[in-house]
Amino acid sequence: MNLDRSVDFVNGQSFLLTNPKMPKLIANFAPVDSQLYFDPAKGPDASPIMARIKIKNQNYIREAWLDLAKKELTNQILEQISTCYAVSSSRYLLDMALLAYCQEKPQDSQAPMPLNFRQHRLCRLPNGYWLYVAGDTVLGIPPGIDYVIAPEVKLAHLARDPELSPVAATIELCKRLEASRNILFPVWGFTIVGSLRSVLSGADMTTFPSLGIIGGQNLGKTTVAQRYMLLYEESQKPGSFWGQFDANSTFASIVLQVSDFRDQIVLVDDLAKSGSPAEQRKRQDLLASILRFAANDTGRARINEKKQIEQQICKAGVAFTGEFMLQNPSDITRSVLVPIDCQMKDGRPEERTVAATVFYAFIQWLLPQLDQKLKELQQLLANVQADRNPRLAKNGLLVLWALELFFQFTEEQGAITNTYHQQASAAAEQILNQILSQQALQCERLTNKNPKGNLSWYILYGYSHNLFPVVTDQKGVNIKNCGLLKKDALYIRPSMLLQYFQEHTPHSISTIKEMNKNLRREGVLGDTSEHRSAHARINGKRCLKLSFALLQKSAEAYNI
Repeated sequence: MNLDRSVDFVNGQSFLLTNPKMPKLIANFAPVDSQLYFDPAKGPDASPIMARIKIKNQNYIREAWLDLAKKELTNQILEQISTCYAVSSSRYLLDMALLAYCQEKPQDSQAPMPLNFRQHRLCRLPNGYWLYVAGDTVLGIPPGIDYVIAPEVKLAHLARDPELSPVAATIELCKRLEASRNILFPVWGFTIVGSLRSVLSGADMTTFPSLGIIGGQNLGKTTVAQRYMLLYEESQKPGSFWGQFDANSTFASIVLQVSDFRDQIVLVDDLAKSGSPAEQRKRQDLLASILRFAANDTGRARINEKKQIEQQICKAGVAFTGEFMLQNPSDITRSVLVPIDCQMKDGRPEERTVAATVFYAFIQWLLPQLDQKLKELQQLLANVQADRNPRLAKNGLLVLWALELFFQFTEEQGAITNTYHQQASAAAEQILNQILSQQALQCERLTNKNPKGNLSWYILYGYSHNLFPVVTDQKGVNIKNCGLLKKDALYIRPSMLLQYFQEHTPHSISTIKEMNKNLRREGVLGDTSEHRSAHARINGKRCLKLSFALLQKSAEAYNI
């Protein structure tokens, strides 16, 4: 007999008892058993959020899952079991009876609390135990716990290889990271940071950073992000990239999608340059809006399809690829901007599988000591001393902290030596410092109205601070992507030098012609009989030949 006296469950049927002498059949099924599931973060004292109910229907025992937050429990059963039916006019009473049955059914008090995971996320149980819901699997789950993952969460699958040894995968990943460490160290560090965002948002951060991979066309920006950041695929579509969105979408649609992701990386891909100034500005404004949304935990409100107010908060690590440098100092300080100056080489598609396999092992290593590592991070952030650009300082520290965790893990796995651990940590710090120094310089350029020097001064400054790549070996050099140092002169393509002036100096120069005119005026180009500025050839490509002696003389003669 059901506790709700208006409905009785008898031998696989449900009866309405409004007239006890003439019970009315209202459904051809009845519950025979149920198991309650709870929110893992709230504990058993909170109300259950899910029930697994066994029902008798046509002499068979069938099973259905009920979302107890939704009132229409009967309809949920009808949707899952096609042989069930119920009288429409009595479904409200049947809903209440089913809810009462589930809630009053005695549960095994000795068994661990059954859990229902409804989000991809880091999760801390009431007893302090950390778990990580990684799509269709839960990392760190203690043995013997009954749990269920929501269908929409199970759509994502970590693209790892369960047959691949974690140690072998870690060794292989370390080799690849080392081979392109100027790019992959910060990228991999941010993958870890973004995957822990829900617990890092409470740290002493000014804002939570995003990561940008910036470079020209066909250099491999998207490929890097896909292989080292987008570690999940759709369960039914192996090889797909879970969390990749097109930058041509509207801000509202991107925010809607990004808000559904938690503790994972999402990629806003391909913020390309445009020949139209208006379109270029539109794309810059879109990116700025995304960065502001991703940086703050305050969120934004929207009216959903049910006319209800819904709070949208970013709990994902947001990455983007783009061809242009940010032009707003505030946006620059919200980001870690990794430049790609040349084509990524020797990469293989299976790198993503290796990275996902290592990530799986790394998270399981981290969970038991996560509280201690978070305390160490808090202390590091509290000790940050930055008179200028505190955001940038903390952004870099956060990525370095994540990389240090990874190097600790790899050493304990036996994949690297302690000597390499120390060398890699020092290299990572140097790489992040250089990246953030360039961002700080960009901020200074954008906020400082008066140039520190003429074009010659900024060429020398850019050379000494590695703001454009320069090589000393002419053989095989790709002069399109770097300069050449030869016999006390700098050989550089006009287009590359113009890009440097536009992105790293306060000088407002829009064309190569204008740039060359100013360099002639400063006396560093010379005026050939043909009036040709790019009068030198390197490997068949015309370049500017800039004497360091003339550059130094011109820079010293400049008086602001």
